[in-house]
Amino acid sequence: MVAGYADTAHLFRRAGFGGLHEEVERYQGWTWEGLVDLVLDTSRAPSPPGFPDLSDGRSYYERWVDMIHYWLDLARRPVDQAPVVEKMVLFWSGVLCSGIDKVPVHRALMEQNHAFRTLGMGSYHTLLHTVSVGSAMVKYLDNDRNVAGRPNENFARELMELFTIGVGHYSEADVTESARAWTGHGVDDNDDYRFDPGAHDWGSKTFMGQTGNFDGPDIINIILGQRRQVHARFLCRKLWSFFAYPVGLNDPEVTDIMATYQAGLNIRDTLRAIFLPPRFRSERARWALV
Repeated sequence: MVAGYADTAHLFRRAGFGGLHEEVERYQGWTWEGLVDLVLDTSRAPSPPGFPDLSDGRSYYERWVDMIHYWLDLARRPVDQAPVVEKMVLFWSGVLCSGIDKVPVHRALMEQNHAFRTLGMGSYHTLLHTVSVGSAMVKYLDNDRNVAGRPNENFARELMELFTIGVGHYSEADVTESARAWTGHGVDDNDDYRFDPGAHDWGSKTFMGQTGNFDGPDIINIILGQRRQVHARFLCRKLWSFFAYPVGLNDPEVTDIMATYQAGLNIRDTLRAIFLPPRFRSERARWALV
């Protein structure tokens, strides 16, 4: 089926940040499947340039502005250069959230932004592990204050509530035991991630019914393994709502893409499952989001 002008423009808006009139005209004669493959072909994405100058000799404001311009310049590339990569950076910035207001370390936020860029279209398992021990997340959710004997539960709670399964699928005991597992995962004097064995609780923990001498990354593996279906529904709802239109956890749009996601927790495959069905091109989808 030929995509047509309106559907082509719609896909370019959702899988990126919009297309020029000339770009839409150029690609409107493609099949819909071919067009979806085009926007998801990340081999077309240019290699990002080196980070802007974030040296201490520059003002806080200058570094902050350059970081914003860096991202915007990457986002406004042509539709055949996979702007979906930067659209996913935007998506992950609203899910695995941190902020420079609490973490005034420009390099840490830039590294997190780059992790979203390089890993955000692949395995969520890999991305979550990477971001969880990034200094931006460690500092933003106070895990740099999480030590044996005085566990800080902030990251442990948000890992389940915001990043993986949502409220109602874990207990307060799970939060406590997860926090114990994440003790010692902090930062050094240069605000780089560091694991401190002396600050880690090496005792046995019981998390989601499993008992062992768990470390922080083990907690992620248990959640994404034992609660995989719950997690899939949780994240697929976020993805569909971001790219198509708002839905509830139990709506058919979510259920229909869950199997694809559960197979490998792969984001690119899940986006293809979102973009291909006719409901993505429906009037409801076209007018649902700004």
